Amino acid sequence: MSGRQIKAASLIGWIRLNPTGEGYGIPLFKGSGNAPLTPETGGDLKIVRFTEFYNEDNYSISSRLPSDHERRRYRIGDCVPIPFIIGNLLRVVDAESSSDAFIQSLGELGTSKTARSIASILQSAADGSSSRSMALRATARFKLEHDEVLSGDPAHSSYWMLRLSVAIAASKLVSIDGREDARNLILDKARSWLERFSGSGDLQMLQRLLRQVRDLGAESREIQNLVFTAILRRLITENRPVGELKRLSGLSRLWIPGGLFAHYVEHGPPTGLAQSDREHVRDLADILRQAIDRDLSEPNSNLDRSLAVAAILYADRDLPSQLDDYVTHLAMSRNHELQERAASLNRRLKTNPEHKVSVREAEALLRENERVIAIYRIAHGSFRIEFEADRPDRRLGLAQGYVELLEDVRRTTNRLRRKR
Repeated sequence: MSGRQIKAASLIGWIRLNPTGEGYGIPLFKGSGNAPLTPETGGDLKIVRFTEFYNEDNYSISSRLPSDHERRRYRIGDCVPIPFIIGNLLRVVDAESSSDAFIQSLGELGTSKTARSIASILQSAADGSSSRSMALRATARFKLEHDEVLSGDPAHSSYWMLRLSVAIAASKLVSIDGREDARNLILDKARSWLERFSGSGDLQMLQRLLRQVRDLGAESREIQNLVFTAILRRLITENRPVGELKRLSGLSRLWIPGGLFAHYVEHGPPTGLAQSDREHVRDLADILRQAIDRDLSEPNSNLDRSLAVAAILYADRDLPSQLDDYVTHLAMSRNHELQERAASLNRRLKTNPEHKVSVREAEALLRENERVIAIYRIAHGSFRIEFEADRPDRRLGLAQGYVELLEDVRRTTNRLRRKR
């Protein structure tokens, strides 16, 4: 959002909190910039500021407005307009209207739930009650209107997430005196969802909820702790697909760019972490060791699992000394074995006329070399995340002679393949 305060804007549409039926919504404005704007209001429903709106959660947007309100200009200090649909009636009521006059203007439609909700909003803005009384009423009304999501246990479903998004949008219309209470209600419910499902739920839902928690004003440290806990619980669960681990690596880079280990060293374990989870936090290195051992036990594994785990735990930073010694020794011992195999195989490839068996052996050696390079990448933070492993790279610490030897094996193998 621009640092310059926007003093006036034109009404261009509205966010429909109920996309398919009747209900009221949040007005959208157009200022001098490209992004649409939403208003923030005080307890009297007068506009105190305009903020940019990017619709990250894909709310239903309508550009339909009554002709008398299309492109109408509103300034800071004006009463906010409230667009609504009741039956087939599309209208906009300005918050300066009295609740009685508003109900009377609707005739028989004045008995609808939407009409009564808007009248209650207008009455709260006009009755001059103390800020706390207004906050209590606003909070109670907000809880009642969004009882479906705010009461009971959170659900792992797209519908529940949609209702939570609607409640978040509606919280922006709560009077400024009660808005903090409304947001805290939503935050508590979002935390409850994260506590129950962050370690096993859908990753897209998790990422969406984290954005919403951030937009509701949660501190960055709290969000990092939530992400830390979510990722840790998934890492210690066996048989996580490699694709999920790669997505978790992206999630970690977004919220904890230094990796889980550095976050733990600097801040300690997240508050509220279960005792069983704390035991795993004390030895994050063991999680990586187990991933490497599992990858090496699978002949066709290219160590993508281990690379993803290393990126999650350590980002692009060096490994702790003991773990670095373990991984480096593992790479060097396999590297030494491959050097001997490569030298022997290179001689046979050049002299053996019955080369088919040798070619298959060479192909297996080159695949194993890629695994060795992957182990070196795990040890070297600068190559852990972004690296092309098509060819041996002496920057990883591989000996010059070995790199040239492998290149010779590769060229000879490719030539013999063409002769088949």
